Amino acid sequence: MVQIQEASRSDLVLRMIAAAARDHGPAVFVLDSSAEDLLIAHIIVNERLDVELVTLDMAHAFQMRERLADACDCARTQVRRVDALDGALFGKNAWITSRRAGAGNAVAAYDYDETHGVLRFNPLAAWSEAHVREYFESKGVALSAPAAPACGGHVPAEQRVAA
Repeated sequence: MVQIQEASRSDLVLRMIAAAARDHGPAVFVLDSSAEDLLIAHIIVNERLDVELVTLDMAHAFQMRERLADACDCARTQVRRVDALDGALFGKNAWITSRRAGAGNAVAAYDYDETHGVLRFNPLAAWSEAHVREYFESKGVALSAPAAPACGGHVPAEQRVAA
């Protein structure tokens, strides 16, 4: 008899990011300083996934390097700064995001971004704020730095985790 083992929520995120990089790469994750961004970057760095980490803001690049070094117990991670989203996505086939569904707005697990011509993967689409907190608690990672909206835009409270 075959036994099917249920995957944890974080295992499913890892599998989606790994598949996006492996099957649809080159892949990129454009990050800011939100808890969701730290979660995705934490998985990418810890699992050594072939996903480039970029940010649109140099201050966020420095902040995220420090937070990842603390969270991953590793040397500083390379986070490249780019001037615009187009620069981050240039030459990429897969775009990993930290988007989550909020009150009244659904987020697909993946979709095609026609504007940039890339597959966009949203591995946290079905996650709640509580799920994000549980992930960090299970890893023993403190969320000490303030969360910020991605790409300088407004992110409703239900879509981010205050650190």
